[in-house]
Amino acid sequence: MISKTTMKNSSFKPVSKASMVLGMLLVSGYSYAQSINMDFSNEYNATSIHAQGDAYFIDKVKELTDGDIGITLHTGGALGKL
Repeated sequence: MISKTTMKNSSFKPVSKASMVLGMLLVSGYSYAQSINMDFSNEYNATSIHAQGDAYFIDKVKELTDGDIGITLHTGGALGKL
């Protein structure tokens, strides 16, 4: 556990403030009122078992969030390499 003295003398303070602000935004109704779209990358082809599992996951996310979270699956390394 981190002591209060360590917290005062370290660089954790700005990070903890930012985390607190982010947490408050997530709890507020503002963030829940928006929808979001994300890209999901997969290096395997669209017919692979990996891509089928990814598609199942994406369908479940869409179903459980009532469409508020949209995910586009990009297979075959379409988004490039790291």
